[in-house]
Amino acid sequence: MAVAGLILGIVSLVLGWFGWFSLISLPVAIVALILSVVAGKKKKSGVATAGLVIGIIAVVLNGVLFFTCGLCSICVACEAAAAGAL
Repeated sequence: MAVAGLILGIVSLVLGWFGWFSLISLPVAIVALILSVVAGKKKKSGVATAGLVIGIIAVVLNGVLFFTCGLCSICVACEAAAAGAL
């Protein structure tokens, strides 16, 4: 489980930077965080700790990217609607 958490955390970090994939990467980061916590409780290992750290970074980073990009998209759509483009 520790290796799965680490791999999902890394995948989530990479996917978070590619636009619409941030919709997928935030739940993947949460799953990576959960797997790493469970694996760390069963047996303390460096892989579980690395997965936990990367999972935390991925959740925070993907959360910020998801919500800020979402807000920018809403602002652009509102301005386009106000200008009569939509």
